[in-house]
Amino acid sequence: MTTRISSVENELYAGYQTEILDYRRAFSRDPAYRNAAYLAIALVLLGCVLDYELYPQFQLLFGEARVGVAILIFCFIMVMRTKWGVGQTQWLTFFWLLFPQMMIAWMISKTEGAASLYGEG
Repeated sequence: MTTRISSVENELYAGYQTEILDYRRAFSRDPAYRNAAYLAIALVLLGCVLDYELYPQFQLLFGEARVGVAILIFCFIMVMRTKWGVGQTQWLTFFWLLFPQMMIAWMISKTEGAASLYGEG
């Protein structure tokens, strides 16, 4: 009896995993998904205005970091359009979402640490 139940559970789990993968693949082809990534690029780059107002002495350094993160996100968008990328949507999304967060954490460490105004957002 236990073997039969675990067999049914395995079949259900496999079906669930297939459904989730199909959803992620469909979502990765959705223009709204790419628009979210393009919006992230725009917001990262627009942060240069914030850098100029809050920490003008770091503007060049932070600007380079922002451009680098924007390029990385764009590269991930391009990779996600490939056949291989469609199957790796979950991990690719995880990493492109991580880049701006890592950049902000680095910017906080470069400025005033916990007292940094970047930590407020």
